[in-house]
Amino acid sequence: MPSFGRYAESREEPAVFSGFRVSGGMVRTKAGSLWRALPGALGTAGRVDSVELKVLLDEHLADAVEMLGPQLHVPSLRRVYFLDTPALALARSGIVVRARELRRPGSSTGRRADVVVKLRRPCRGKPPRGRNLVVELDALPASVTWSGSIARRLKAGAVTDRMAARRPARNLLDEPQRRLVEVAAPSVDLDDLVVLGPIDVVRLRSVERGYRIDVESWQFPGGANVVELSVKCRPTRSKHTVKAVRSLIVDRRIALAPHQLTKTQLAMRLLAD
Repeated sequence: MPSFGRYAESREEPAVFSGFRVSGGMVRTKAGSLWRALPGALGTAGRVDSVELKVLLDEHLADAVEMLGPQLHVPSLRRVYFLDTPALALARSGIVVRARELRRPGSSTGRRADVVVKLRRPCRGKPPRGRNLVVELDALPASVTWSGSIARRLKAGAVTDRMAARRPARNLLDEPQRRLVEVAAPSVDLDDLVVLGPIDVVRLRSVERGYRIDVESWQFPGGANVVELSVKCRPTRSKHTVKAVRSLIVDRRIALAPHQLTKTQLAMRLLAD
């Protein structure tokens, strides 16, 4: 296992939400300013496995799909859950525990399932290294964080079954994942984690200008909805990818949300309320 000691209990307060209005960390977004912090972050983060560009849209899913054009793959449906304490102690320590079931439209059973533990930090230093750890830079329009994640694939239906268990975290997480949680948030007892969710997700994928573009719609309990556009690339291709995606957004007149946060930030606050 990698050493996570210097990342333990680093408390990053999540933004405060009222619906989707943000009382802190607001960014009025223009396409030309997207992801300007990424080159500097790449220079300080050292070796990373991938870069993901992310931006929330001020569009309904159907409108965003129409703007992206006809080169769409078959949509996938996902049911997403998070695990945290009622007071969001993991989120405040920069830890995300997410489980999901994936299936195709028209299918009554899951296609596969997985659970991932992510350690997420602002990009002010080098991330840890480890045999099981996948390191990615998450580039929001005005900020960049790195995330180190350990994923575990599960059989179809496993997430739904284990969410109903008395201690879902211990039933879902394997030893490396539990160790990451325990070291990064030592004050949190895994047995205190509760299930937050589910969130129903529709994911559409399009190939535009040689790039694979994902559009996800997250439907939260209570009716709130958010649509995100994302593109994953190799670090060495990030400059070209940023230029191409900015151009696509401008050319297709895709409207960007006035406040830019991660889906996980929105999810944790809305689900905990």
